[in-house]
Amino acid sequence: MKTSLIELTNELYQLTLLFPKKEPLRYKLRETADDILADFISLTSYSSIYQQNEIVLQTKNLKTKLEILDSFLEVAKNQNWVNKENILRLKEKYQKLLKPFLLQDIKISILIPCFNEEKSIRKCIESCLNQTKKPYEIVVVDDGSTDRTPEILKSFEDKITVVRIPKNTGNKSYAQEFGLKFIHGDVFITTDADTILDKNFVKRIFLDFKDRKVAAVAGYVRSLKYNWLTTCRELDYIIGQDIHKLAQSYINALFVIPGCAGAFRTEVFKKYIGFDHDTVTEDLDFTYKLHENQFKIIYDKKAIAYTQDPQNLKSYINQMKRWYRGGWQNLIKHLKSISKKEVNVFELSLIYIEGLMFSALLFLIPLLNINFFRHYIFFYFAVLFGCAVYGALTRKRLDLLFCFPFYFLIVFLNAWIFWEEFIKEIIFKNGDLAWFKPERARII
Repeated sequence: MKTSLIELTNELYQLTLLFPKKEPLRYKLRETADDILADFISLTSYSSIYQQNEIVLQTKNLKTKLEILDSFLEVAKNQNWVNKENILRLKEKYQKLLKPFLLQDIKISILIPCFNEEKSIRKCIESCLNQTKKPYEIVVVDDGSTDRTPEILKSFEDKITVVRIPKNTGNKSYAQEFGLKFIHGDVFITTDADTILDKNFVKRIFLDFKDRKVAAVAGYVRSLKYNWLTTCRELDYIIGQDIHKLAQSYINALFVIPGCAGAFRTEVFKKYIGFDHDTVTEDLDFTYKLHENQFKIIYDKKAIAYTQDPQNLKSYINQMKRWYRGGWQNLIKHLKSISKKEVNVFELSLIYIEGLMFSALLFLIPLLNINFFRHYIFFYFAVLFGCAVYGALTRKRLDLLFCFPFYFLIVFLNAWIFWEEFIKEIIFKNGDLAWFKPERARII
């Protein structure tokens, strides 16, 4: 592409040789063509998603200079120095070559499935409406709600599109599949009715999808603050996203696009992803399919969503069971196709094999050597405490330090559930597809 633009610049130079030597337009055309070439080379050199602001600015400059060049050529066309057909041909070549790189709007939709979400749905929708970049549409799927949810949705009138399923499907993915039929945007964001999107979420997604190779974006999840248990979840998110997920993104082995903070190119999703309903974690299923089709997934830490995590142990245990169960279900489903790429095998081994080993050691080492266990636990939790300090400083949340003794217990609980779901899904092959919906708290 760069070679073609260089050739086109040279063609313009040859054309200006026919202009009178003292004609200012002769040199203005050359100068503008040089600027366009320089901007184009600069624009195509950006590769990181963290350079999106530069990409937008450079693209705007390119568009402005192309308009200037077009105006200059229009003036030249009305003179008798050169053949008008040659100028028109030159204008068409510039437009055809640079059009794909001009800043064009991307229609971004938001898809929200909900069932009996009267405590949180209003705040969720308000966060979608109050974006710095307005979404093209907001589609809410009412999956047979029996509480005040339909009444609340009706209060938004024509600001959102509400589609209702008469009888509850019992599974989020069925509601999403139904809602996707009503999505008209180039890109759609998936979020949950108990989630608040940061005011710049849509803007971040818009910038991310300026890279035409990007098929999906994984956003950054934070936990809404309620009690010690949700604080423990926040610490888990910090460790999982600021360390593990960031590392995965560097090696192109990102395996979780959060269901409450994900975005997909609509055409790609409909053609290659779709819904299978054979696992309890549809977001994992989507991610595996993207890898199987070798699509580009990126991770954007600035696309933030605040989600509501369980506030009691019963709900927490049920949610973790679903997450781990879905992890094993998707691993079985996609292992053969996904393991063709070495980096995928490496990352999945760290997640599942290393996960099993670590979880087993937490319970076995005390039985074998209590002194070694003390040193093992001290080192591990020293690292975790460092993460808690980091979180307390960056989030300005001292509760991340105060909850740390409780987090110690949560680590053991998670390890037990991880092994429990492994035995159920891998050894006994239960294939449990029961969907658990945690209790909600009112979002203030």
